[in-house]
Amino acid sequence: MLANDPHRYLDNPALRYLTHLVGPGWNVIGAGEPGVPGVAAGHNERIGFGFTIVGMDQQDLYVETLSSCTMPPGRCYQNGGTWKAVRQVVDTIYVKGEPPRVVTLEFTEHGPIVSEDLARDSAGRWRAFALRFVGSEPGTAGYLAQISINRATDWSSFLTAAARWKLPTENLIYADVDGNIGWIAAGLMPKRHWSGLLPVPGTGGYEWSGFRGSSELPRSYNPSSGFIVTANHDIRPAGYDVPLNFEFATPLRAQRIVEVLSEHRTGRRFSIKDFERLQHDEHSLQARILVPMLLAAARRAGLEGRWEYATLRAWDHVMRADQQAPALFEAWRRALSAAAVRHAAPSRVADSLFGDSWIDDWPSPDVPLGRFSPAVRDSLSLHAMSSGLSLLRRRLGADSAQWRWGRLHTAVFPHRVGSAYDLGPVERGGNSNTVNSTSGSDFRQQYGASFREILDLADWDRSVATSVPGQSGQPASEFYSNLLPLWTRGEYFPLVFSRAAVERETKYVLWLRPVLR
Repeated sequence: MLANDPHRYLDNPALRYLTHLVGPGWNVIGAGEPGVPGVAAGHNERIGFGFTIVGMDQQDLYVETLSSCTMPPGRCYQNGGTWKAVRQVVDTIYVKGEPPRVVTLEFTEHGPIVSEDLARDSAGRWRAFALRFVGSEPGTAGYLAQISINRATDWSSFLTAAARWKLPTENLIYADVDGNIGWIAAGLMPKRHWSGLLPVPGTGGYEWSGFRGSSELPRSYNPSSGFIVTANHDIRPAGYDVPLNFEFATPLRAQRIVEVLSEHRTGRRFSIKDFERLQHDEHSLQARILVPMLLAAARRAGLEGRWEYATLRAWDHVMRADQQAPALFEAWRRALSAAAVRHAAPSRVADSLFGDSWIDDWPSPDVPLGRFSPAVRDSLSLHAMSSGLSLLRRRLGADSAQWRWGRLHTAVFPHRVGSAYDLGPVERGGNSNTVNSTSGSDFRQQYGASFREILDLADWDRSVATSVPGQSGQPASEFYSNLLPLWTRGEYFPLVFSRAAVERETKYVLWLRPVLR
């Protein structure tokens, strides 16, 4: 089985559009994005496929040295010991209700100039900043390679298609009807002799030496574990030391998936329903690590009898929307993170940079807190609980018996055209570190899995999917928001594939017939 639920902004109309494309050489079903060819996540008659962001460092900022010169257009930059003319492109932007605006775009050999520091040195030279990005290379149209993936029939042809994948960088996952599974980190990865973390001089000493071939990128095929997990974490296999990037997601979601899937070693066989539950799993490994630390601090302070600590002591660390404990935990966790940052770096800058996400930025949530002495850690934890309770009173009222995580944690689907077509709010469970990832700001869910698929390679007609808020982007359509209740309840619809099953599930047929003259 292959389960996939890529996380993106919860958009309205829906980000994904489900389709079944049938034609000469084509029989593929799944979801893609409007305006992008092919199917991004789905299956054909032989293989299933999906994706999650892997992340590769695909850009560099070059600090160019500029000077006035006699070469047109009178502006030059220094590179390789010589001066070269800045390339200019004059363009016109037409603005409704206003006169057209003429703009001049400037480029060095590294890319577009995005900013300038006009302060001159003693020789009259100044700095500009040019951005080199792989998206300027030929053949890097986003998602274009999925057309080839849609027609792959085995692991070999899948790898050939994946080699054409340039943007965006993805964990491409694979399964086939013969029982094989695989994964490859796909994307156009520059070769550097430096880290790529900081801006570099544009004088010629920091040039890319080409790109890594597909065979140089990490992959896995039929691993001994019997499963492959991708959750935006550092997925590089042991021994693979190329730093694809420096900002992977924390491994908590991946660790929880591995924890559940490892049950197969006891002889358990997983079903579609098991995978549905796993995609909606709201067990917080972060809470499992941090709550005992908080309870120990409360016990040392003689506060363990207070209701808030008793509530967390009885909690099973599942972020259910209809419970009080998840609201307590999340309000406390965010207050703790902010308090820890202020203690370690007491400045407004530190607060704005890290805020309530600081604990999330570490591989394990106890690592940053372990840098404090036990006394300081206890003090910060207990103070954060007081701050969290104050926040919950302001947001949910004085009656703590009415506090529920879902009252605080909701999802809204704002329409791109106008608020008259908005949908929601709906109450949500989970948080940014649960398998059912429901991240966002100010306790709202703004990101997550708007589309999910679970593919049964033994019988395609047993596959299921879900999307949100609906298949149609027309507010007057009955299919505009009909999938929102299913998505809210964690339910799916059949993703049938065979001709007989498709005709059985069909409600309407629209024929577009060309007029022959």
